[in-house]
Amino acid sequence: MFHYSVEGNILLKSSDEARFQEDYWEEKKNHDNMLLNKINKAIKEGGVKNKHDGVDEQKKSLRNMFNYQERTSQTPLVIYRERGIKTDPPQTSVFSKETTQWMIFDAFMQQYEDTLRQEAEEAAKGKSKDKKPAQVVQVQQEEPIYSASMKRCLKIMERMIV
Repeated sequence: MFHYSVEGNILLKSSDEARFQEDYWEEKKNHDNMLLNKINKAIKEGGVKNKHDGVDEQKKSLRNMFNYQERTSQTPLVIYRERGIKTDPPQTSVFSKETTQWMIFDAFMQQYEDTLRQEAEEAAKGKSKDKKPAQVVQVQQEEPIYSASMKRCLKIMERMIV
C-alpha cells in the first residue's frame, strides 16, 4: 500500500493576490528608478566644489602624505537589509489517496481495453465507408504488462515511493 500526500500553497496568476503582488513589485521598481533619477539629477545640477580644487588647497592636502590613521582606517561594514512583504497564504485543502498495485493495474487494463475498443470502432467505420475487400493484416499485440505506457507508469510510481 502506498501513501501520497502533498501540502503547499498555490497562488493562481489570475487571482487578486497575484495581481496585488505584481502591482506592488512594479510600484517598488518605479519608485526606486524615480529616486535614482532624482539623485543623478541633483549630482549633475549641484556643482559641488571639490575641496582640493585650488593650488593652495592641494599643497595643504599633500603636506602630510603618511597619515597612518587615515591609511589604516577601515571602511564601515555596510549591512544589506531587504524589505519584503508576505501575504497570507490562500486556503488549502489536504489531498490524500490510498492505492495498491492492483488498483493501478486494473485502471491500466481498463484504459487499454478502451483504446482497443476505440480502434475497433474506427476500423469498423472505415470498412463501412470502403466497400473494397480489405486485406487481412495480422497485428501482433504486445501484452499490456510489457508495453511502453505501463513501463512509464511504473517509473512514475517508483519515483513516488522513493
